Amino acid sequence: HLAWRHVDVVSADGFGTRLLPGDLADPPSGRPPLLAYALDGAPLTREQGLVRLIVPAEVDDALRQVKWVDAIRIAGTEDAPA
Repeated sequence: HLAWRHVDVVSADGFGTRLLPGDLADPPSGRPPLLAYALDGAPLTREQGLVRLIVPAEVDDALRQVKWVDAIRIAGTEDAPA
């Protein structure tokens, strides 16, 4: 059985953020992070980020919002058999 440890979301310019299981299963804001490709039904523009990570819990600095998502890397860990 393979479980995931964290997910790294990285932009085309190298900026990125790491999401942990709690960020998705029990997000602080009650709303999980999501990947957006449209706003109000219209595709995001290049300036807006084309594909963008939105982290609703991050409201002050938006330091975890990733524009121009280029890669999503999932780090797993193998569970030892019981």
